Amino acid sequence: MRHQVRHRLALGGSASYLSPEDVAAMRRAAKGPLLLMHHGPDSSTTPADLDAVVDAASLDAAAQLATSRTQVGRYVATVIA
Repeated sequence: MRHQVRHRLALGGSASYLSPEDVAAMRRAAKGPLLLMHHGPDSSTTPADLDAVVDAASLDAAAQLATSRTQVGRYVATVIA
């Protein structure tokens, strides 16, 4: 049995580790809005283990699905409804 979650969150830059496929899968599985927070493109505090290519692709995938986006400190917060 497949369960759907009403809200999904990826906070504190954790969305930067998601592939575009992961972002799309989260959207399909959610019954409600998603809140994804990516590291900002010019963040000087980006973790050393973060793959810049994955980060950029994930941020772009989220931007294509976004209903709203805003900069919150060093993060980009994206809402996908």
